[in-house]
Amino acid sequence: MPIAPADNPTATNATLLITNVTLAQDGFYDVLVSNPIGTAISAAARLSILLRPAVIVPPLDQTVVVGGNFTASIELKGNPPPTSSSGVKAPRP
Repeated sequence: MPIAPADNPTATNATLLITNVTLAQDGFYDVLVSNPIGTAISAAARLSILLRPAVIVPPLDQTVVVGGNFTASIELKGNPPPTSSSGVKAPRP
């Protein structure tokens, strides 16, 4: 999707400047140049926005009888998407 000069005045310069980047800007960017003779498009460059992993919803406290089952679930966010490691017993606070 083209970047409108009204949205970013640097979109008409040789250098594109995007300030205060967000995940919405993650993706591929190319350059379209033209003159009265014709047009050319550059190869695309990848912009990867990194976001530190965060636990959005922590696991809930549970009481389980001996021989019962324990399931702990969390909600994570980050970019690239984070992975979790289960089964680590944490010290008591």
